[in-house]
Amino acid sequence: MKKINTLKTLRFVLSQAKPHRGKMIVVWLIMLLYVSADFVYPFAYKRIINLISENSTNPMNAFSAIITAVLILAGALIIHRVCRETAGFFLIRIEIKTMARIAKLAFNYVTKLPYKFHTSTFAGSNAKKINRGVQSLEPFFDGLFYDLTPIILTMIIAIIILLKTHLLIGLPLAIGLMLYIVISMLLVKKRMQLDRLRNQQENKVSGTMIDSFTNNLTVKTFTGEKEENRLFSQQTNFWSKCAIGAWDFEVLTSFFQGGFIAFLEITLLSLSLWLWTKGTFKVGDIVFVQGNMGLLMFPMWTLGRFYRHFRRAEVDLQDLILLLDKPITIKSKKNANKLDIKKGEVKFEQVSFAYEKNYPEALKNITLHIQAGEKIALVGPSGAGKSTFVKLLFRFIDPLTGKILIDNQDIKKINLESLRQNISLVQQEPLLFHRSIYDNIAYGLRNASKKAIVHSAQLAHAHEFIQHLPKGYQTLVGERGIKLSGGERQRIALARVFLENAKILVLDEATSSLDSVSENLIQKALDNLMQNRTTIVIAHRLSTIRKMDRIIVFEKGRIIEQGPHEELLTTNSLYKKLWESQAGKFLA
Repeated sequence: MKKINTLKTLRFVLSQAKPHRGKMIVVWLIMLLYVSADFVYPFAYKRIINLISENSTNPMNAFSAIITAVLILAGALIIHRVCRETAGFFLIRIEIKTMARIAKLAFNYVTKLPYKFHTSTFAGSNAKKINRGVQSLEPFFDGLFYDLTPIILTMIIAIIILLKTHLLIGLPLAIGLMLYIVISMLLVKKRMQLDRLRNQQENKVSGTMIDSFTNNLTVKTFTGEKEENRLFSQQTNFWSKCAIGAWDFEVLTSFFQGGFIAFLEITLLSLSLWLWTKGTFKVGDIVFVQGNMGLLMFPMWTLGRFYRHFRRAEVDLQDLILLLDKPITIKSKKNANKLDIKKGEVKFEQVSFAYEKNYPEALKNITLHIQAGEKIALVGPSGAGKSTFVKLLFRFIDPLTGKILIDNQDIKKINLESLRQNISLVQQEPLLFHRSIYDNIAYGLRNASKKAIVHSAQLAHAHEFIQHLPKGYQTLVGERGIKLSGGERQRIALARVFLENAKILVLDEATSSLDSVSENLIQKALDNLMQNRTTIVIAHRLSTIRKMDRIIVFEKGRIIEQGPHEELLTTNSLYKKLWESQAGKFLA
């Protein structure tokens, strides 16, 4: 697994927070004033205690000086509180706006990742990485400004002050703090490894859950509830072991930190008392040392907590950064021209493709010329290369060799968005968004008028059933369109394609899973849709393609024969064998 160091994580966050640099500088300056106000306390208490000790017989001699010290102390308390709240006012705006910016960046980036990425990863796991990475920004920023800045400033100022007070006090403090920091970081480094393992397993739990929910109908059909429970329990049990292990180690870390802080405090108190017995220290000096030590106790404890929480947030952020480091291999070239499509002519020139290195080629040296307006069918056994052919045309994947041309324009050199806007796809299992019917149809052309959307629904024979729904076009279709029948989903998908009105049409077994009534309606819509368009049909039911201009027969990634239906039946061809094997099923 690729590793990301803390510096890269910090650079990423600060680069996304760049629009708020001014606010960040203000917060740092406020925190400097915040810490400085804290160090007024030991000086004020030292002054007050020494004044009381030195004027115990005549307190009124020190009254005005004591009142002055108390007023200074009160002013420091007010400055301390005001600085904290003012810093929070700016910090919350930095956090929320940066979180929103990174969320939008991540969503936009992941949607652009190639088809291969989305088919080989869990959608739920990717969503979890984005959400967890975005949410980790709040503790990340809080740690930097509310914890790390005061910690560093407090430690530096305290060491300088106590070294000037007495070398025997300042030197042990400096050495103790360095040991504490080093050991704490080593412990937290180990904790980070446990956190990463916990996160990896949490991603698996989330992915398993969503995968099972998405395929709930399959689970029910094959009575797989017990098996799904077993798999989920297995993943959850391993996650719980990882989480408990991480928690136990955190307890051990906290035990060390608490013990070390107590030891250091007692050591400095003992040294202060020893110096008092030697006449070097006054009572106020002892209070002064303990006051500074009191200021250090919280930052020392916070250092361990900050480093743990910071690294935990860093682990979550690194998962997101690694996601954003995935290469977008399919994209438009810089300043690529839009596809200028007038005819809809398609050419494959010596195209080869394999899904993985050292794997057999899914397509081997394919050369094919599809005339503008021609209607062709792709047939052949499963795995012959038909779907790969279509994926290459859409640039979901890119060929290893050769090139694909539309109206003599290389599709790798044209704008990707314009390419896909000019090719429509009707799938065997249409995928709908969990939105209204209106929104699903409008997805074909986002700025379309209501009149155009209704007209597209009419052409697809969808308007008839839509207008009888209680909410009509505003009816929510459910996740993946589950509230609609297969025929209704297909007609909504067709309406979307009518609205898109692309020059090239691809039909992937668009009627194979429908009842006869739905199939008849949709076939009429398809006949209308194919008029004056270059059409590519993937078909297993050969009865649906007899009227195609040309049939292209694939086998093992190659085109082995092509021609009209009647011509192919006159030869001893693979197509003839496929036809004869199906003939009894659809011929009377």
